[in-house]
Amino acid sequence: MYWTPCGRQTSAATSQPVEGNNDQVNPVQADATIPAVTPVPPERALVAVSRLLIHTPGNRREAARRFIASAPNHGIDPALMWATWDERGLPRETCLAVCGSGRTATLFLAPPDPAKAGGSPKAEPSPNSARAERAQVVRAALTHLRGLGRARVALAQALAAPDEPWAATAFSDAGMRCVGTLLYLRRPMENPWGTPGAPELPPHFGLRSLAEIGNEAAWRPLLVDLLDRTYVGTLDCPGLCGLRETSDVLDSHLAVGKWDPRLWFVLFEGERAVGCMLLSRLPEFRSVELVYIGLSPEARGRGLGESLMRHGVRAAGGAGVEELTCAVDQGNHPAMAMYTRTGFLQFGSRSAFVAPLGEPVEESAGVVS
Repeated sequence: MYWTPCGRQTSAATSQPVEGNNDQVNPVQADATIPAVTPVPPERALVAVSRLLIHTPGNRREAARRFIASAPNHGIDPALMWATWDERGLPRETCLAVCGSGRTATLFLAPPDPAKAGGSPKAEPSPNSARAERAQVVRAALTHLRGLGRARVALAQALAAPDEPWAATAFSDAGMRCVGTLLYLRRPMENPWGTPGAPELPPHFGLRSLAEIGNEAAWRPLLVDLLDRTYVGTLDCPGLCGLRETSDVLDSHLAVGKWDPRLWFVLFEGERAVGCMLLSRLPEFRSVELVYIGLSPEARGRGLGESLMRHGVRAAGGAGVEELTCAVDQGNHPAMAMYTRTGFLQFGSRSAFVAPLGEPVEESAGVVS
């Protein structure tokens, strides 16, 4: 599983329903051969996780045991799984929801079973069987998350890779909407200081880290207001604007990696905050992630974004890591040009899907072919 929070926009039973639970949903297309979705009971969690990890090399059952044992350390609740079941009581299709910071939940969907899809995980299933079941388990997860209330979860999100059309189709069929394609970029740190003669900040501009600004009571309201202003006219997944409270977005950013207030920077013009660059350490990957970079409208078109980015490259190099990573909407051409100039290379992409949980789940949505 590849999980990168989308942030504002924005690095896995029995054959009968569990008695007393109303989380069953209707299939995308009525078909008596499609079994009902049920929550995964504790005694079936191992086989359900094994189904999620179907392409894991080695002993998949042992990998599932390790996943369940370490789940609490990563904020994962195996009880938030839904599945359809075959006549032997084994899971056919499975979906896991992981609730995170900022009232957001991320959905993970089991890949196609090669044994039931013509021997290839990329084979397209029958519209009235596996495809409809995948949409069912996703819709069941959304229905349950909605029942938790917006005070706990306000937005569901999911990612689908280019070689996962089955996932994109399921999320779309279940009523989630695609808000853009994220390109994943990395910059090796062999030359952390950037290009010689890199542009510096013009007069009257300065950078301060959150460590310099003070405690959370000082920087939190400043950042919430600043983030709001940087979203005006944004080209980075603009369909996400307004789907969550900005304070929730900030909480999601804070939860990425190992937060260090010395690596979160605010750009000031005089005493007015006009931009920010938020970096977080990912020690397990020996990298730093660019969580967010943005400028308010009056600060754009003046070369400040590239100056910020070069400062970020230097800051990441000083953190003793091997690379700097980030994600950007493929439609954000100015940002892509800046990343290219500062040494970033693409290594992957994902389509981002969201479902605001204050809205009812649609019975069906546009089909991704």
